[in-house]
Amino acid sequence: MENRIIKKLLAELKNDNEKENFLAIIKRNPDLKALIDVIDDPRTINYNDSNDFNVNEINELCSKYPNEDILVLVPSTKGITSDMIKQLNDHVYIRIGGVYDDRRLGFQKEITFVSRKLPKRNAVDLYFSSVIYSKDEIIQILNKIEDIESKMNNNWSDIQKLIYLVHTLVTKITYDPEFEFKTDEEVRSLRGLITGQTVCAGYSVILAELLDRQDINCYFVSGNGHAWNIVEIENKFYGIDLTFENRNFRLGMLDTYTYLGQNPSKFNETHKPAHNDPNRALHSKLCKLDKNYIKFIASTVIKENEYEKISFKCQRQNNQEFVLIQIGTKKINDNLYYTYYYDNLENGKLANYPLILTSKETISKYVDNINFDRINKINSNDIVNKLFSIENIADSLNRGSSYIGEIVSYEGTNRNITQLKKEEKDMRKFCESPKVFPRYNDTALVIEKDGVDPIILNNMPVYKYNAYDVLYKDEKPVLRKRVIYSDTDIIYSNRNEIQNKLLTEDNISYSLDNNSGYLGYISETGEIVYNNELMKYFNSIEGVTLENLEKTKRR
Repeated sequence: MENRIIKKLLAELKNDNEKENFLAIIKRNPDLKALIDVIDDPRTINYNDSNDFNVNEINELCSKYPNEDILVLVPSTKGITSDMIKQLNDHVYIRIGGVYDDRRLGFQKEITFVSRKLPKRNAVDLYFSSVIYSKDEIIQILNKIEDIESKMNNNWSDIQKLIYLVHTLVTKITYDPEFEFKTDEEVRSLRGLITGQTVCAGYSVILAELLDRQDINCYFVSGNGHAWNIVEIENKFYGIDLTFENRNFRLGMLDTYTYLGQNPSKFNETHKPAHNDPNRALHSKLCKLDKNYIKFIASTVIKENEYEKISFKCQRQNNQEFVLIQIGTKKINDNLYYTYYYDNLENGKLANYPLILTSKETISKYVDNINFDRINKINSNDIVNKLFSIENIADSLNRGSSYIGEIVSYEGTNRNITQLKKEEKDMRKFCESPKVFPRYNDTALVIEKDGVDPIILNNMPVYKYNAYDVLYKDEKPVLRKRVIYSDTDIIYSNRNEIQNKLLTEDNISYSLDNNSGYLGYISETGEIVYNNELMKYFNSIEGVTLENLEKTKRR
């Protein structure tokens, strides 16, 4: 029992009784004894204390045991790149401890996880084994992480980095609808970065890993069969639940940040740590984040949205197919409206005659969750053949509105009867039609005015627009939304320079990278002009901190 791993675990325990109990468990539990033996095996390299990941040292050990697997223990991927992993022998396996560290193993040594579909599993075994990855898995995981990090700015503050990572994970990874049929290794580890699907524990592991690489403290907390994070920003602690945020995202409530820095008393109502969770005490230190602060900071780091996870393929009774993407919500006079990107399919491809449509219906409640991330389909007759029928859409457009109504039901003689309801007062709220610009690459750019009136900056009107287009990733169409600004009313301008100069992909990308989305305007001579008096409002904002925002608020 006098080996270094047990000594390290014992050091984390608070008193002699806990230590004696732990030793007793070790002695009578062969699974834990086997775990200790694995760590002390000569074919294992332990970098948990040093963080000095050494490719040559690992490969030298592989040469010493040429036909056997080598296990490498690291606390995180910080300082490790995919190129480094590619140099390793194929027999190397790496355990990325992350939040499943020795402290958690020591505190939850007596816990057993029970699943309806899978055998019982000791917590120590789960926490140790589920985060052991093959060389190929590590390369895929790091490729995903490095792609995410490539879009980050080194000058961002910690709160900017946090909000960017939260947004990215919520929109790129969805809650796995078939988690009950999968192993802990699949859904409670970093593998969700590869598959795009995970569960609460997986979200928590992934967020903590990404933040650790940015030197931001992030803690894993669990209780009542759920897991979440607490993150430390500027010496304050905030609760964050990516699982609940992803649920909001799938319901069409985009960028809500409801469960980031939520009022502590409210957050603690639904997040109750287990009595033996090593981070449970942090719940007494939680602080609240102002939602307006979060949305402002989000505007400084999030330049585009992609809607791969909430795109649906629909088929009418006459076999006509169309694509429906829930792209947002609008709240007007206490009524919540859902906004959709709509386009027909012709021979399996987008027709590129898209529309932006609005309804009081959220299509998410009609989605078969089991098929959510395989083939996204909506089979509701009311949605497909009534609400989004060709006739109903044409009726709204002919009446100068993008509002297509809602489905209402009432008790009939023998059954519930549903019908389409479309009130004139709602139609009048959505009479500003988006404009479609065909593009050279057989796609279309849809420009939607965000708000009826322009923004007034320095006594000058500036129009805010949502720009939508479709990218193809792995031959699958993915809708992209970007926010842009111009002095020009693009919707009502018929000048060719709008499409051929102002709205080119090069100009939009340049404006997002350098001018926070400000495109400028087209002069009488047909050239792009930037208003210098407005440019100061659109300079890229870097290093925004909560402390600075608090000072601004107090002034």
